[in-house]
Amino acid sequence: MQTDKFQFLYQKYLKGQCTPSEFEAFKLYFLQSAEPHHLHAIEEIDALLDQELLLDKHRSDKMLVTILATRRRKKTRPLRMYMKYIAAACALLIVSLGVHYYQYTRIKLPIYKNCSSAVQRFALPDGTTVYLRPNATLEQLTSFMGNDSIRSVRLAGEGFFSVYKNKQQPFIVHALNGLSVRVLGTRFHADFREQETSVVLTEGSILVNAAQHQVNLRPEDRLTYDEKTGKLQVQKVDTLLYTAWIDHQLYFNDQTLDRVLQRLQEAYPDEQLRLRSSYQTLKFTGYLPTNDLNRAIEILQRTFANHNLTIIKYE
Repeated sequence: MQTDKFQFLYQKYLKGQCTPSEFEAFKLYFLQSAEPHHLHAIEEIDALLDQELLLDKHRSDKMLVTILATRRRKKTRPLRMYMKYIAAACALLIVSLGVHYYQYTRIKLPIYKNCSSAVQRFALPDGTTVYLRPNATLEQLTSFMGNDSIRSVRLAGEGFFSVYKNKQQPFIVHALNGLSVRVLGTRFHADFREQETSVVLTEGSILVNAAQHQVNLRPEDRLTYDEKTGKLQVQKVDTLLYTAWIDHQLYFNDQTLDRVLQRLQEAYPDEQLRLRSSYQTLKFTGYLPTNDLNRAIEILQRTFANHNLTIIKYE
């Protein structure tokens, strides 16, 4: 076994690849060998050593290429070992970017707010038209693009929807209290305020979900929902009472003047209106404008001229 080892060192030396420590070990073996005739003499070894220090250019270049190739292999080994970790890190990065992109696109979905004192009209990306009363907000929850299975929005306040028909993408309106309205294409009024939640259908049909119940509405149906009790109620109504405001009108059907004045006060929040108590039980049927308070007061006073009605306006 020892002989094999030094035969190996001998061959390595002849190729010019022995280290100084290997060469000293080889010389020691040579001196201790009983029959060293199968190897070069020690002088020949020294002579060979001198020759190895003066290699010709061709052999020197070949040895350099071999050494450089060995170094490259040694450097690339750790990279192969860590490739699976690099791949996992890349996958994690891609997923992370995807999540951030998804959150970014959600944040950028439109929010429609009516911060004015008048009715505002908004056009959604699918062609749906929405009218919002003052202080109402509509938040778009989906992009309305072709890859969305539904068109989803959330309403806070009062609005009127004229929904573009698309059977492949149902339109859903959510309230903050959990009630939702599902439609394909229709027209309806929604009042999703804290004090009252109601839906009035003017055209088509809709499906209302609330308190684990589903109710199909027909035109002229008005659904009210009491979140505290979980009670749903449906009744027939005059839809003009709930939709006239789209045309900047308030419609009243045999309403008492105290209720009329209350509705006017809601339409003109910056004004203060007063009515003598003796007039409060008088009833009014007709339209009053929501964009001209002086005109509205004039209509009421002329209607009840025989009662000498006077409405006082404080600015």
